[in-house]
Amino acid sequence: MASLQLEIRTPERTVYEGEASSVQIPTSDGLMGVLPRHAPLLADVGSGLLSVTEAAGGAVIEMAVHHGFVEVGDNQVRVVCEAGERPDDLDAARADEAEQRARERLKGKVSDIDVPRARASLQRAIWRKKLMNRRARS
Repeated sequence: MASLQLEIRTPERTVYEGEASSVQIPTSDGLMGVLPRHAPLLADVGSGLLSVTEAAGGAVIEMAVHHGFVEVGDNQVRVVCEAGERPDDLDAARADEAEQRARERLKGKVSDIDVPRARASLQRAIWRKKLMNRRARS
């Protein structure tokens, strides 16, 4: 069976590296699926859940990714993003606090805010919580 070499990196670390039979990536235009022998491309990665179906055994791994780009070519997929988090990396209380802080900033309860940064922070917190909820249900 054909597979892809997948690499997901942030400025701090490698989040995932391995062989996958498919990858679903949140792009700025919506979810994009990548299978072996996919045409070469370069796309923006948005905030959302990235899903990997591993080539060996077919296990599905989900992670939250936030803003970056994806490059596909020669059965290789490289995702470089600002943040990438697997479920084991997340703390529910911390995600709740981050969401609350971002919402307060956006409501104007905190002066001198950077609105785009507060929106990005809120988006990250929401996707983290969605990932934790999906894991809790499985």
